[in-house]
Amino acid sequence: QDYVIPSVTIFGDIDEADGTYILFDIVAPYEISDVFAVEGGVSAGWGNTSYNDFYWGGDQDEGFNDYNFYANASYLLMENVTASANLTYTFLEGGSIRDAADNLYEADDKLWAGVNIAYDF
Repeated sequence: QDYVIPSVTIFGDIDEADGTYILFDIVAPYEISDVFAVEGGVSAGWGNTSYNDFYWGGDQDEGFNDYNFYANASYLLMENVTASANLTYTFLEGGSIRDAADNLYEADDKLWAGVNIAYDF
């Protein structure tokens, strides 16, 4: 079993923002039983100037935008059907990114949760 799994995911917007967002993530999964698993992780998102200008407005520099702490739990209900729940705390980089969030979005930090049922085929 892996104790820590790092990943890097690159998102490119070639239409509207014409920018790049890179998500750096580290997750620590733990299988409690054959049907129940939990994981916790941290991530940070970096955007280039085009991405940041489009999503945060104004004259933004390239740099880190957001940081996240999260926990997930999943339970295998039956073969190919899994229920899961997540809890995530997100906060934004200081400076102009944080200032833009005050003007464009509800808040510059947020605690949010979700539930999911998935069928694998």
